Amino acid sequence: MLRYFEDADLIIYGEVTDSLAYYEGKDLDAGDGELRAEYEYEKAARAEPHMKNYRFANCYSVMCPEGEPGDVHISVMQPIAREVFDLAKKCGWPSGDCGDPYLDRMISDARSGEGFWADLGGLA
Repeated sequence: MLRYFEDADLIIYGEVTDSLAYYEGKDLDAGDGELRAEYEYEKAARAEPHMKNYRFANCYSVMCPEGEPGDVHISVMQPIAREVFDLAKKCGWPSGDCGDPYLDRMISDARSGEGFWADLGGLA
């Protein structure tokens, strides 16, 4: 997914994942049980009604190229193809022109409020 933050003139690229997948195959009861507590908290949070329109994602940008996990509301997500995500990664998570016509157009549309972003009614 792609998201634009106008105040910072920043494009965020996100990879939506299952927040509970992190815990698969781990011994939740090892040590002091902190991992079990984290898992239970995350599981309960996902069940809350207000979370139904949020997706857990690892998000990347020029400001945070190593990625940062978090919840993103679906109203501000623009779906992008895996190939576009991989290209953005290769280009260093650009917020401006990177030389690829398709990615440059998506960035330009996000920054100008055109294309997909025009349909959000100013929510971007």
